[in-house]
Amino acid sequence: MFRLTTASKALHAALQAAPALQGIPVEHCTPQNVNPDLTPWIGVYPATKEYNPRTIGGPRNWQCPCEIVVVVQYAAARDPDAAMTELETILEEIEQVIVNDLTISGSVEMVNSLSIQYDFQRTDSQTLVFRQAALTVAVELATG
Repeated sequence: MFRLTTASKALHAALQAAPALQGIPVEHCTPQNVNPDLTPWIGVYPATKEYNPRTIGGPRNWQCPCEIVVVVQYAAARDPDAAMTELETILEEIEQVIVNDLTISGSVEMVNSLSIQYDFQRTDSQTLVFRQAALTVAVELATG
């Protein structure tokens, strides 16, 4: 059986090595940041692992769709547009790392899709805008 953490660790390492993300903490499987003063911040988490019963065992033991979630945070003082712009800039850099290597350093068979869910409700008082987004990386793993 394949451990999804192998793929999430590979993505974590790729993000840490990305020149455009230098200076931004990239953590793996740690509790999510709750302190706006520690942003920008990136967390990588194995999320879902699904086996199709028809492909477990036998000669075609290969299909295992999985998801890795990358949480990105950015805070800005009283400027929601600046916070969103910076958040999206970081997300674009992460997307570029993934698109440049669709096997995530050979840890997955392929990246099937990327999706982003924005959390617009994160604020800390009226003086700080604390934005967060979750980038879901849908991948397929070989299980045999």
